[in-house]
Amino acid sequence: FMKQNISLINFDLKKINKYIFKLDNSEDVVCFYEALRDLLNVTNRSSKFIHIDNYSEDKYTTLSFLGKDKRQIVVVPEIDIQPAFMTRLRNIDLDGKILFFVCHNPIDSIVGGMEDLQKEGMPFYKEKVLQDIKEKLSKSTLNDAKKAIVGFALDKQNQKDFFDEYSLHDFENILSVLYKNDLFERDFNKFGLFSDMEFINTILIGNNNSDRIEENFSYFQEINDSVKFGDPELDLDGKYTNTFLKRIKSNIRDFGPDEWDKDISYNDVIKDRNKIEKDKNKFE
Repeated sequence: FMKQNISLINFDLKKINKYIFKLDNSEDVVCFYEALRDLLNVTNRSSKFIHIDNYSEDKYTTLSFLGKDKRQIVVVPEIDIQPAFMTRLRNIDLDGKILFFVCHNPIDSIVGGMEDLQKEGMPFYKEKVLQDIKEKLSKSTLNDAKKAIVGFALDKQNQKDFFDEYSLHDFENILSVLYKNDLFERDFNKFGLFSDMEFINTILIGNNNSDRIEENFSYFQEINDSVKFGDPELDLDGKYTNTFLKRIKSNIRDFGPDEWDKDISYNDVIKDRNKIEKDKNKFE
């Protein structure tokens, strides 16, 4: 999913000379660096930056490329490098170059004096990320139903209370769908939904799209909360048939609690709930 987050290559970074981009862990730093390197190689924009450290006389080689204003952007990833050496790199004479640090656990001496690319107005600020994803979604060739599902997932992500301290991983599943330009049955679970192939393979008109997705999400969350924090056989008694609840229990036993919905579709849920309603009406 890091390939969806390397649009820095097209940003104009001419106001400030030193930038920092903080990721969650070392694996993300490696993936980001490799994805950026691969893109630059494909577009023939990749070059090398070589620096001889005055303190240790070690030679440091890293990736660089030209930005929009034709200045050299030097990428310094936190990969197999000591904090002290990164600090010295941060303090070198830039000679018109731009330093772009990609870190997961930077020390204060590195962070100080550098512009955070996730702050307001910067390329990876949360509102900018949302805007970019929405634009990608609108321009994608996904059908209306698939776009509605991805848009719903994006709205739900935006509503989370901890969004001010977001991680790019919060958008991983959404970006994955946009990158492969398709939504498959296995993707529904990642968005907190029951699989609904009938919906995505049928062109529906009007507001029924959002109503159907919202209902799907509501039913999924109710059962998921019961699986994680309660007992489905007790919590959901009277809402679903014993056969349906045993199916959930069997999935938990065979595949684990994260796959309790395996092979259970939205239509399966609706049919089971309708059966409960019919049975109730018989006795009223």
